[in-house]
Order: sequence, then structure tokens, then C-alpha cells
Amino acid sequence: MDDVFRTESRTEDNLHIVINYANDYMADTSYIGVYTNRWEPGAVDREKLGDWQRGEYRYFVPTITAEDHRQALARRGESKHQAWLAGQRYVRRDYERYERLNRGDWGFIGISVEISIEATRSGVTFDPVDVAYASLWGIEAEADEGYYDEVVEELIAEAKAQLPTAADRLEAVAWAIRDICRVST
Repeated sequence: MDDVFRTESRTEDNLHIVINYANDYMADTSYIGVYTNRWEPGAVDREKLGDWQRGEYRYFVPTITAEDHRQALARRGESKHQAWLAGQRYVRRDYERYERLNRGDWGFIGISVEISIEATRSGVTFDPVDVAYASLWGIEAEADEGYYDEVVEELIAEAKAQLPTAADRLEAVAWAIRDICRVST
């Protein structure tokens, strides 16, 4: 796994569990907005704000425009003026957040869980065999540790749910090895 910045491991009931935390540079950010060179209604002109440089996209288009916010707030009873101001603030917040992401001030991570089984037979310990895997990507790196802990526990449960089929595969491999050993002797 590329760009792992933290690894933890545990052992539970003869299962070796490895938890990896890695940077996720391919996360979907479309829920915030997108950069583009094409102006469209609701776009923020990065050049006018002094954030644009040659070779960069000139506009930021928020997923939820100021007008979308204004209409939603007006339906909830906000005055037209207050709804308009709030819509502008929300777009500015999304824009500044996207700029911070672009500068590398924050990002996304992925968490993966790998479960392996170490077998001992007649006093011989075999190398661990990876049998189950689960992961979640696109987690905002600004999340708190409590959220990460929840994700890890859910991923461990998901990976453990794969164990019955993994055990069947391992048993088939063991029978195949046994057969090979009989033929070669």
C-alpha cells in the first residue's frame, strides 16, 4: 500500500490483524466543488480573489451554489437578504476549504484492515496467510480519532465476516498440498 503513515497490529483468537492508515490522493471532492477554466453561474473567480496563478484553473464551481443555499434558506423562512448573505458565506467557506486542500493543508486518508492466520502443525509454524481484507477510503483527515476507531472496528467486523469462505479456500489449498506431497514421495 502506498504512502502508509501509520500501522497498528493486534492478535485476536489466532488471527493477526494489521491496520494501515494511508494518504488518499484520489478521494472524490466533488461534494465540495471543482476547479475549472470555464465560467458558469455561481463560479468563484480565483483571479479576482488573488488566488489564481498561470497554469492553474481560474474558477471554482461549488457543488451547492450561493443561489441554491439562498433558495433553501428562503424556504425555511429566512429573509431574502439574510438568505443571500448566508449563501455567500457558505460558498466562501467551501471555496476556502477547497483552496486549503489544494495547498495541502488537509487531505484524505484510507484505512485498511488485513487479517492473516498463522498455522502451526507438528511443531512447525508456517508463514502467516492473508485471508481477509476490508478498507474505506476518502475519509477526511480532519476527522477525530474516535471516528477512526469506529471505522477500524467496522472494518475488522467486515473482514472477519469473510473468514468462513477464507477457511474453505485454505482447506482446499491444504488438501492440494497434501496431494502434491503424496505424489512427490
